[in-house]
Amino acid sequence: MSEESDLPEAEDDRADDELKNDEPEVAFVEDSDPDDIHPARTRPSRPRVVSQPTRSGWLTTLSVGVGAGIVSVLLNTALTFLNLPIFQRAAAEGNNVQTNTAFALVGLQCLNFFLTLLICFGAGYLVSKLTLLRRPGIYAGALAAMLTYVVSFLVRYIPNYPGNLPGSATSVWATSGAILLTLIFLALWAVLGGLLGLWGAGIAIRPRRRVRRRRAW
Repeated sequence: MSEESDLPEAEDDRADDELKNDEPEVAFVEDSDPDDIHPARTRPSRPRVVSQPTRSGWLTTLSVGVGAGIVSVLLNTALTFLNLPIFQRAAAEGNNVQTNTAFALVGLQCLNFFLTLLICFGAGYLVSKLTLLRRPGIYAGALAAMLTYVVSFLVRYIPNYPGNLPGSATSVWATSGAILLTLIFLALWAVLGGLLGLWGAGIAIRPRRRVRRRRAW
């Protein structure tokens, strides 16, 4: 009888062992970085931002700045010769310049000035569109303005050029003062042209930033 009673107990033990073996094993995993669990999933790298123009960018800036300066000089020269009678009348009147002649000369000079500023703005816009950078636009605008001022200063020494006034100061102090004043005006023109070029560059690059923001949304 004892052997028969031990058989069911042995069968029950086997059944319990089989149930224990069938239970799923639970593994406890320590907290870790999600990047370590999924090594194939990598964070997207940010695009490299280029702030300095390359060699081709410098050549583009130089060519656009010089070209804009040449265009500005040609426009100023054309306006001067198209309004040649006004300059001849002012030269004939001498110190007793009439009001109409004075206003005409002032208007012509203002027109030349604003045309130069517009060309500097266009140079900054164009070079920033080509290089996709803002800094070359500043250089192109400053270069165009400086070239325009240098040429307008040199044409004063051309004999019988319209708008030239005879000067009598030939002393050393007067010459050094004129050179210093010329350098100051050259620096002012460079700053003004650079600001206009920066304005044009900002307008040229702004649409690209809007497109990037829309894509990010």
